[in-house]
Amino acid sequence: MAHLVPHNNFSRNGGGGFTNNVPIIIPSRFDVPDVQQEDEPKNNIKRAPRIVGDARIVTRAFSRLRISQACNAYLGMIGLGICIIEREIRFEYGHGANDDIRIILLSINFLTTILLCISLFFSYKNEFSWMRARGFLTRNDDLLNTGMYKMLIAECAICLISPLPFIHDSTFKEKNNNYDVKIKHWYNDLLLGWSFIRIYLIIKCVLTNSFYMSTRAQRVCQMNGCYASFSFSIKCLMTSQPYLVLMTNLVMSMFYFGYLIRIFDQDLSEVSEQNFNKISNPVWLSIVTMTTVGYGDFFPKSNPSRIVGIICSFYGVYLVSLFVITLENLLRFDQSESRSYELISRLEDKEELKLQAVNVITSAFRHKRAKRKSEQADDGKDRKKMVLNKLKVFRKYLMNFKQIAKSIRGNYGMESPEDRVRREIDDLRNSIAELHSSIRGLSEHFEVEVIERKPTNAGIYQKGSTDDDSSDPKKE
Repeated sequence: MAHLVPHNNFSRNGGGGFTNNVPIIIPSRFDVPDVQQEDEPKNNIKRAPRIVGDARIVTRAFSRLRISQACNAYLGMIGLGICIIEREIRFEYGHGANDDIRIILLSINFLTTILLCISLFFSYKNEFSWMRARGFLTRNDDLLNTGMYKMLIAECAICLISPLPFIHDSTFKEKNNNYDVKIKHWYNDLLLGWSFIRIYLIIKCVLTNSFYMSTRAQRVCQMNGCYASFSFSIKCLMTSQPYLVLMTNLVMSMFYFGYLIRIFDQDLSEVSEQNFNKISNPVWLSIVTMTTVGYGDFFPKSNPSRIVGIICSFYGVYLVSLFVITLENLLRFDQSESRSYELISRLEDKEELKLQAVNVITSAFRHKRAKRKSEQADDGKDRKKMVLNKLKVFRKYLMNFKQIAKSIRGNYGMESPEDRVRREIDDLRNSIAELHSSIRGLSEHFEVEVIERKPTNAGIYQKGSTDDDSSDPKKE
């Protein structure tokens, strides 16, 4: 028995190509000896295994990281939405009614919280694999010796704080001395206020899926000596779309702080005559507080809502400062716009200088004519007064002319040597053109024929060259 094995015979033909596949007969009982490690040549150098994978491995690891970040945001928002629904059911129907539904909702939230912690662990694991595929970590590194476990524990602790099913009826009372009443607060409301911090999971998901953290952006940043992190992506978004980021931040923060104030001050709506049962009033309060206006028509009354108001005011100062900085950056010239503005300002000053020069010459002529008439007239006092008025006008125009000329010289002093040479060449060309036009005008007036000289290849006028073709030495 024998096997037919196709074999490529790479012997060249006359035409420069290769021959077709030729089958080779190999006996079936032919045993190919295994090459052991000691049978290898001694000069064979063993290379270390490659740590950095190719682009496909990095892209696949980054895709898994994106999916895990999306799962984190999805689980976090599901738990937060369930807690909000449970709280609204308790406020609308009372804590005694629908206890079974509330406990089921809180149990689902507890389950999603556990799943969220597990998803956070896998997201950090995927991030670790992605960094190792890019060559930032070695095969001997893990979550412990790199210190990534600290951030994992911190995020799990933040996400674990949420309303719990076994304390759904636990409360504490606060005595409000302003209205002489006792307010009953729920522990789950405090945990719900903390659970809103899970919004950062959406922010991380959006930043991870943005173009500024893609694999291509990572390679570009690595070539330039930086790292495309979350802070880098935020800076890029603030540079490319500043007002979209700020308006989104403003809308999210005003509803967040408004809902927290509504939670803690709803029980004081009847006593204080400030209706916080509607979401519009606490949202209005959060807007007024963040913008540091403070009308005083609505204000926090309980201690937890006052703490929320303090945080809201400090965050509002930060947000307003970002608006001011963004507006300043928007109105700032870039390099091309600044150069264009300087050139336009110079042209405007030149036009104004020409106008003032005309005014100076005209006022000087009028002053001289008035002075000549005053010397010939009999009423000397009136003529002298007129001469003084003409002199004042002349001095005013002369002062304006000097100021504009000084500003033009100051603008020219700030330009670079290349700009100065280019400006002088342009001025020289304009002067030559004006001189040519003046010579043509004089020749036409005196009826004199002017010989025009042609420029050579070097741009220098050649002596004896005219428009007459007979003077061309080549044709002679």
